[in-house]
Amino acid sequence: MDSIRLHTIDVPIRRRLAIVVPHSGQPTETFIRRYAEMLDPGNVVMVHFYHGADAWGLDAPTYFPEQAFGGSRKLAKAWRAVQKLAGIESLFGDPFMAASLMNFLRQNGVTAVFSQYLVAGATVQDVVARLGLRHVVRGHGYDLSSSLEQDQWKRRYQVLESADSIVVPTEYQTARLRAIGLNSVPIHAYPYGVDLSPDRPESHESEHQVRIVTAGRMVAKKGPLLALKAFLIAAERCPDIVLTMVGDGPMLGQVRELCEQHPLGKRVTLVGALPHAKTLEAIGKAAIFLQHSLSDPITGDQEGAPVAILEAMARSVPVVSTRHSGIPYLVREGVAGLLSEEGDVVAMAENLLSLATNHDMRRRMSVEASKHAQNFTWEIERSVLLQLLYKTTHISA
Repeated sequence: MDSIRLHTIDVPIRRRLAIVVPHSGQPTETFIRRYAEMLDPGNVVMVHFYHGADAWGLDAPTYFPEQAFGGSRKLAKAWRAVQKLAGIESLFGDPFMAASLMNFLRQNGVTAVFSQYLVAGATVQDVVARLGLRHVVRGHGYDLSSSLEQDQWKRRYQVLESADSIVVPTEYQTARLRAIGLNSVPIHAYPYGVDLSPDRPESHESEHQVRIVTAGRMVAKKGPLLALKAFLIAAERCPDIVLTMVGDGPMLGQVRELCEQHPLGKRVTLVGALPHAKTLEAIGKAAIFLQHSLSDPITGDQEGAPVAILEAMARSVPVVSTRHSGIPYLVREGVAGLLSEEGDVVAMAENLLSLATNHDMRRRMSVEASKHAQNFTWEIERSVLLQLLYKTTHISA
């Protein structure tokens, strides 16, 4: 990972952080919620472009565009339609909306802005620059993959050359941003920080069955159907393995149908979406974590650095996954897990069999996964981000 070298200066006496998100309260964006709640407690305000269905209920001053119209969503929507007719691409691309956001940031004494997704960063960059605030942009997934194939977004992302920093999950995404012409802005590769687990219980190692778990929203880029197919191939040769699949989403119906049709589908348990703590508990009880990440064949959307893989490693669970996007930067192949090519369910099944039938290999990779995860803790990520946001290495909690 790229090292971050910053000059040591004193912490500013007054600091206030605005976290910018396209949608509020997205239940799957636990990493963004953590930023809002734990990055700089007591010093955060939120900027949302749209109301989400599930608000996080954060105790922080919050900006929504409809505030510029007395709280009317109808007027805000109508104004956005007028902007598009006028060829204004950015939500804050006209003086009226720019002034609305600027007033909110000034009134709340904001000194730095942390934008989630390059889309959000590009949308507020001009306003942030006019106020002379520091701006750090965190890239995540679709903004570093499918949107980079669209000329509209490649053009709009060019304004981020004047941002203070961009943070991406791995060096893979750094290369992609350099390739579209973001040559001057500092880009730092750092995955999401995770919490290290206490000593992992070994009770499952003495059980007759070898537990495998998948966890994540059931969408194309996470490959739940391919992961299931790989498991079913392996299960034909290994009677000891069982699979728990955590999550829901648009592909859940296909997954359920395959389980019902296949004679070994009874070895698969679909538990649906779980609270984050329960998901971590399920991962921690597994012997193997399974994820068949791949590029969405329709949209081109990709993973960045899958949080669930990092969380599994932090719980000493070896990983069977694919050579996709940033995953090879996270999983040391042959050391902390086994990887196969995207779409190759037969090779993935062989990797599952190798781990499931070799207790010593599992134990060895379990230890190595835990060691490697220590490089990606929340404490380290928080320190890195605060240094970039406040341009200092002396940050108090």
